[in-house]
Amino acid sequence: MSEAPILHANPIDIDYLMPLLRMRHEESGRFRGTAHGRFNEPAVRQRLEQMICGDGIGFVGVIKGAGAMEATIGLQVARFWDASELHLEGLFDFVHPDHRRSTHAKRLRAFAKDVARRLSLP
Repeated sequence: MSEAPILHANPIDIDYLMPLLRMRHEESGRFRGTAHGRFNEPAVRQRLEQMICGDGIGFVGVIKGAGAMEATIGLQVARFWDASELHLEGLFDFVHPDHRRSTHAKRLRAFAKDVARRLSLP
């Protein structure tokens, strides 16, 4: 069986990405037990819209399975606060627990490297 391809996300994918990114947030444990730790769905949705529909400085790759997202990666063109050169920054990457024995994580990294190569960015 061949693996699903990594695709650039489109606006329709946002609703399908939200449960995956919520799961990622809950797994991370950041700010656990504090008001700061709640998943901010409106902020996440807005950021995804900017990355997917925006000005080309954000990239969201997705691996879609039968009826659900299996993995995703979010990248943006950024600049360190103390440097003038741009680089490609990883904002998030996540593979659904049911698919962690796949090659999805390796393929997400390859997607990021390909985007960086095409943009000539580190």
